[in-house]
Amino acid sequence: MADTRRDVKLKKANKAKKASPLPKVTQTEQITAQPWTMADWIIFVCIAALAAILLFTNLDDKYLWQDEAATAVMGERMMKHGKPLAYDGKNLITMDNFAEEDQKTVGLRTVGVQPALRYFVDRHDFKADTSWTGQPWGQFLVAGISLFLFGHSTVAARFPFSAAAVVTAVLLYLFIRKQFQDRLMAALAVIMLLLNTYWILHSRQCRYYSLSSLMLLVTLMVYTYWQRGGRLGGLFFVFAAWCWFQVDFGTFWPVIGILLILAVVHAWPKWTKIANVSLALAITVGSWVWYYEIFDRLKTSAATWSDKFFGNLFHMNQFLIPIVVFIPAGILFVCKWRKIPLLPRQLILICLLMLPISLLWVTSVAPWFFHRYIMPLTPLASLLMAWLFVEIGRLIGQGRKTANVTTAAAFMLSAAVAVCPLPSNVVTWMLPLDRLTKHPFGLLVRPELTVLKNELFRHQYDPNRTVIEWIKTRAHPDDEILVNYEDIPFMFYTDNPIRGGVPCFRVEDRSAEPRFLVIRRSVPFLHWSVFKREVGRYGQELSPYKWERITLNAPDIPFGNNPEPDSLPLWYFSRNGQAPPDLILAERTINAPVVKN
Repeated sequence: MADTRRDVKLKKANKAKKASPLPKVTQTEQITAQPWTMADWIIFVCIAALAAILLFTNLDDKYLWQDEAATAVMGERMMKHGKPLAYDGKNLITMDNFAEEDQKTVGLRTVGVQPALRYFVDRHDFKADTSWTGQPWGQFLVAGISLFLFGHSTVAARFPFSAAAVVTAVLLYLFIRKQFQDRLMAALAVIMLLLNTYWILHSRQCRYYSLSSLMLLVTLMVYTYWQRGGRLGGLFFVFAAWCWFQVDFGTFWPVIGILLILAVVHAWPKWTKIANVSLALAITVGSWVWYYEIFDRLKTSAATWSDKFFGNLFHMNQFLIPIVVFIPAGILFVCKWRKIPLLPRQLILICLLMLPISLLWVTSVAPWFFHRYIMPLTPLASLLMAWLFVEIGRLIGQGRKTANVTTAAAFMLSAAVAVCPLPSNVVTWMLPLDRLTKHPFGLLVRPELTVLKNELFRHQYDPNRTVIEWIKTRAHPDDEILVNYEDIPFMFYTDNPIRGGVPCFRVEDRSAEPRFLVIRRSVPFLHWSVFKREVGRYGQELSPYKWERITLNAPDIPFGNNPEPDSLPLWYFSRNGQAPPDLILAERTINAPVVKN
């Protein structure tokens, strides 16, 4: 009887083993599970509260800037038309990539709608029916639902993205706590994440950044579940990866490639199950790759490959993980390879591979070295640093009776990286900074922490809010507004027809006359000859109209609420030691005829 029961158990075990897509992790390969305690709950609540404060405080102080407004406007168009339309019959949104602009044809497409639409369809900014393909639709759906539910406002536009970042911080703690069974490591990783100024600033944007960061972490969590042989793990992995692709099809490719390769290595020689999952993911993503015309959309770059590489390296070293921290992490990982349990070992390896491979990937495919392209990797960089600092803390506290030494050492190392810029500056000072950035570096305290403090607790000058609020008090619904840059915020906050922008849309259209003029002279990436012709047309003696200049306290800086490290208004104000002049705001009035004697 006992033998029969044993045979039945063996048959069930063999059947489960065959059904499992991957070899299950044995108990000896796992870390001993530690039950949750009151300390875990206290840390969990504190993390959620701190994340909420950092991500929701003062969220509507500044108006949406160009990229945020594009997401919000597309979201509302998606809710209205079922898909995000670049042109809604009144206003046009295009990819703001001036390096791709054709200088020879600009004069042919500034006078009407159809020539402009044909040009941007041929350039693959959007489809022939103006369905947007510049970015995946996930962020537009999220923004559109929020605006539909909570009303047309700045807070409603940004709320779901800030909420996604709060969830990311909470999940990061839960993930590390479960996979590494280390409360200290989990807490340190989240603290370093929440003290990362540019992760916070990007996450407060009505843009895909926080969604990509969240979905990368979720995909990794599901991948770990799959690797443990979880039921339907492969299916969940395909679904999570597909959702991530629908919010960010840039960061997606190198990370998914690393995960699938490591899955094959883990399952070898039973790699057919991995092949099936890979094929399923390729089919689900492939149709959208075709629809978004990704292979036809490699953008022209205004920078050389080397400049982009050093620029991305600067951002990764300065604002993600210092190179002097990354290299010791790799060395320690190699030294402790056999002592680290299988799945924690795989997670550390993923982090170590993901950062340099993503650096090369972004440099090769992106048109510029924007921090936004690597920002989603910040939670995993925090995980890697927390692991290193806890391991160093254990080495320091080895042989001591109390764990306080380990905790104190790990906290001090974490603070040295999160607050002090010196670990990053060691490498940064060796880069060709004159070609890369004008961002200050500091010595003892990271200067960007001042930006974070101002973001949360001060009312800041915002040229978009100042100008748009003034125009809204005077404009009629059919009054046209000519804006040379940051034109899309006007589309979100007003119902007026908007001319201009990087594409110079309808700048010289004679079917109607613009009522208001908004010019930023600080913007270098524009067809300035077109705007000069149109603005100058009203200054002529025989013109029935003229521009009346309006004085407002609206600084002439290229961007509004741009979160890029090198584009912050604070640095613009401090570069020359003086405040910039006001931008040009003018209203069209009747030109008094000239009386000749």
